[in-house]
Amino acid sequence: MASRLQDVLLRGTAAAKPLATDVAIGTLYYSTDLGATEQSDGTTWNTYTDGGSAASSIASDRLLGRDTAGVGLVEQLTVTSGIEFTGAGGVRLTTAARTQTVGITVDGGGTVLTIGVKGYRSFPVAGTITAWRLFADVSGDIEFDVLLDPFASFPPTTSIVATAPPLFNGAQSDEDTVGTWATDVDAGDVFGFEITGIPDLITRVTLELTIVLD
Repeated sequence: MASRLQDVLLRGTAAAKPLATDVAIGTLYYSTDLGATEQSDGTTWNTYTDGGSAASSIASDRLLGRDTAGVGLVEQLTVTSGIEFTGAGGVRLTTAARTQTVGITVDGGGTVLTIGVKGYRSFPVAGTITAWRLFADVSGDIEFDVLLDPFASFPPTTSIVATAPPLFNGAQSDEDTVGTWATDVDAGDVFGFEITGIPDLITRVTLELTIVLD
């Protein structure tokens, strides 16, 4: 007859542990007072996992993200899982994991682009704009305004770029931080992308904004 799970996975105090000869071979017993697990080979109990207060302390430290004996768990989780620790056991996604982009590609189909609003994009969550990146099919001149308003006010008309619009002159690409822009984005806000500087030579361009989620 097959053993039931409750017959081969046991727990209790060390003093209450049955004889190894009285349980099925392979039975595991966890001593709650020692924090140790042993396995029966039918004759004796053998250590199955390291236990004791030291192991429990290390496990607790690792769970809370505290580095133990050079393990560097915080760094490992930050790199591999996108998680960082905020103290007192708190966790959140790293800045990299919370970074997204929103933008637009304007394609003139082989014709040099013209000024005007070229499209809209909504953004579903709150965040902060940190940078822009602009790149085109050929070197030339172009300048954008970025508009931002709540969806209820569509279409957006409020410029957020202050005196530092995304642009380049006689170049094919550029990028920068947003400096004096109005950088707060609320969940559901809508961006408008408007070419304001008269384009020269450029027939296709992409503007991307970097946003770090709150």
